[in-house]
Amino acid sequence: ASGDADVNGSAGCDLCQTFHLVDRATGYKQSTIVQGTGHGEFHDEPAAGDVFDGPCPIGRANTHLIQLGYLLPLVKHYIEGNVPALDFLTRQYESFRPIGVPTGDPCIVVTNEYRNGAAAGNFVIDDFQTESATNTSSSGGSVSFNVENLTEGRLDDNNSNFSWTASDPFNGATQGSATDSTRGVVFDWTDADRFIEWQVVAGANDFTRFRYFSFRGAQGTQHPNTTAVLGDLTFAVTLRDSSGVVSQINVGAYGGGIEEPYQRGGGWHNEME
Repeated sequence: ASGDADVNGSAGCDLCQTFHLVDRATGYKQSTIVQGTGHGEFHDEPAAGDVFDGPCPIGRANTHLIQLGYLLPLVKHYIEGNVPALDFLTRQYESFRPIGVPTGDPCIVVTNEYRNGAAAGNFVIDDFQTESATNTSSSGGSVSFNVENLTEGRLDDNNSNFSWTASDPFNGATQGSATDSTRGVVFDWTDADRFIEWQVVAGANDFTRFRYFSFRGAQGTQHPNTTAVLGDLTFAVTLRDSSGVVSQINVGAYGGGIEEPYQRGGGWHNEME
């Protein structure tokens, strides 16, 4: 609940940062963020209050439509092994959402994050947990880039607020605390196309063995480039083989992009999806 008034994800309160739990999970994991609501609105007890603080409220009724619309496929998938239900947990909300949720309300913004934790069948190109040099991936391949201000580090805002400053490149990251090891990379670009490119090491570059390519990302809260253009961020993902043959798709083809963080006073944490 991005508008929660107490478990609010604030940078200066580890207890309030629920995404520590998500990133500490080592197997299958997922999360769903609903903007414009407080945790009281997930309950069926209006007298207890909404526990909401923020702009663009979506109300208890819409919150329940979203909540119940995701709870059913979640149970179906994990308890009954229902494969189609996984679409609700992995696909862009903008193009695939629970039935009955209003489609014309710009305040209704939902983001989903999902990690396939299977013990076999996956290959991780880069999880940033090892090989801290920016030119080498955790799988040992080379990394090249011309994006600006690229920094690897712990996904942990280093101060007590979400105000943007160059000295806090992981501003808005609440996936880890000082005692966690979860890491990632941040970068930006301005007014020109830029790239970051990973080499897939020999032995793992036969992509006929795989069905999906997945990654997670977020817009940095309160970053000047984030606030300059409000809305989804889209970009292209390109696969190039050893013969130079290229296949490319824009993430917008799936019906959405990387969501704008919740426009709460002082900012809101980076919403991974």
